[in-house]
Amino acid sequence: MTNEVMKSESKEVSNFNASVNLGELFAEEMDGLTPMFERIRIPAGGGIAFEIPSEDPESPDLVKDFKAVVVYHHPISCYYAEEYTGGNTPPDCASMDGKVGIEAESGEIKQCAECEYNKFGSGKNGAKACKQKRRIYLLREGETLPTILSLPTGSLGEFSKYVMRLLSKGKKTNSVVTKFSLKKAQNSGGINYSQAVFAVDRDLDESELQNILPMSEQVKVIFQIQGIEILLAFKKVDDKVDTYEIYDFFHAPMVIISEGENGNYIVPPYAALTADEYSKISNIDFEDIVPSYKSLYEISEEQELIYCSVDNILRMIEAYDIKGNKCLLKVAMDIYNWLVEIGHDSVNMLLNKLQIIKRERDFTIDEKKVLVELAEDGGQAEEVRVGANLLLDNQFAAKVHFEKMTKDDQELFKQFPIFKFWKG
Repeated sequence: MTNEVMKSESKEVSNFNASVNLGELFAEEMDGLTPMFERIRIPAGGGIAFEIPSEDPESPDLVKDFKAVVVYHHPISCYYAEEYTGGNTPPDCASMDGKVGIEAESGEIKQCAECEYNKFGSGKNGAKACKQKRRIYLLREGETLPTILSLPTGSLGEFSKYVMRLLSKGKKTNSVVTKFSLKKAQNSGGINYSQAVFAVDRDLDESELQNILPMSEQVKVIFQIQGIEILLAFKKVDDKVDTYEIYDFFHAPMVIISEGENGNYIVPPYAALTADEYSKISNIDFEDIVPSYKSLYEISEEQELIYCSVDNILRMIEAYDIKGNKCLLKVAMDIYNWLVEIGHDSVNMLLNKLQIIKRERDFTIDEKKVLVELAEDGGQAEEVRVGANLLLDNQFAAKVHFEKMTKDDQELFKQFPIFKFWKG
């Protein structure tokens, strides 16, 4: 039930001078609990009143407009295989950043830019089947904690125009008080819907801005770590009060040292990741992996660095088998191409390339010929012949050669991602 008195929200004291540390607040009051911000809801069918949380959670207030600061906002996407009819039905695939989606049933990771449902024409009336939305974190005047407003697809155009108007005047959404209201609109199919409207109410003064900016950063961090895993590095800066600087692990001012046969050597931070971590951690900078290996090799030309990069390929392939993130296969192939470019090729490397390809598509005739030659070459090591036969789906031949390996080599072979293709 809602409070059926539709009104404009107003506050006698309008200020944003309250400063709060969300981390400390949640640590004190939410230990063992999950922080969940309240939500402002936009009605369906062309209604012009927001549902605003009230002191009674079962009876939200209906207001025509309200004022708040946008402390943070980001894209989200959701895809329903069957037409969405309302309620709390979860989507079949959802993305919390508009870039990487996760299928609900399989857990498979999808790249939104490559997804067929993210293309115009995949949905009704030439639209996209996957709906783009915007999640906005708002701080209303006189309140301490943000509230969430999810903008539907039909309101994104108005919000984009509003943001551009602010940017053209050298302002950002978290530097002004925004007035939110609704108007009735109609889509190309003649269906009425509620469209959000945005206008500047006033600029924040300097003292308000100094409180809002830290809040924006805190909410951004909470969004980034909510429901995902990120890897951070901590640098102690004050022994007396246990003060630390926090960095993204992959871009922290530090070096990773690995032990090799000829002493210690520096490796990229990505070399420290296990296959499981590659499959789960969300702040991995995939575009930086190959350049990080290249830059270190140009300095030292350490052979151990080559072994490390080959091992990295295997862990990325294994991680792909866990989660299905195609970025892992792409970067693994990029590492392979770099190693070949600098003259570090081998039969085992070729098998790594071909097992990446097998996970992406069917082999070409020429690729099959290469595998047949390896499988039939009596001069090759037994593990190479086993791997070639597995990639060709020649299970019987693979098992024959597997039996010729020592017990220790058999156990070692089982740990490699190519063993995924073993059947029975």
